[in-house]
Amino acid sequence: MVYTVSALPKVAATGAWPPGSSLTASEPATAVSRSYDRPITVLMVEDEESLRVPVAKLLRRRGFAVIEASDGRSGMDLFREQVGKIDVVLLDMTLPGASGADVMANMSIVRPDIKVILTSAFDLETVREALHGQDPTAYIRKPYSSAQLAELLRATCLGKSRAQSA
Repeated sequence: MVYTVSALPKVAATGAWPPGSSLTASEPATAVSRSYDRPITVLMVEDEESLRVPVAKLLRRRGFAVIEASDGRSGMDLFREQVGKIDVVLLDMTLPGASGADVMANMSIVRPDIKVILTSAFDLETVREALHGQDPTAYIRKPYSSAQLAELLRATCLGKSRAQSA
């Protein structure tokens, strides 16, 4: 079962993605979690460079460690290479090289306990149909705010929620 981000504590969103919205690099850096003795490591698999680069930068400013992949195949390769280091995967559903559903299935074979947050501009029902029964840890719909994404990443890694954002 997948729950909504509204079940998470409300956070002030200072902007949303994509360009033209108010997502900015001026948001304050915040501590990731006192429950981790190191930054939470996110593998971000997103083919849109204009989204991936600034969001990764903002997440780093908020204390996350971010590994970037620009397509499904490189995402799977980076995951295999750094499987023990990655805490959560932020995975776009529509990717060149391999679909988000294929990437998620392969990652689950390598590490069944991996936390995967799917992201897409499509609604959750459309995404569910494309997953053919796979169950991501969470879903966040584009456009999303950086504050909302950071809170979802934290909650997912700390095991507090299986969440989605419509």
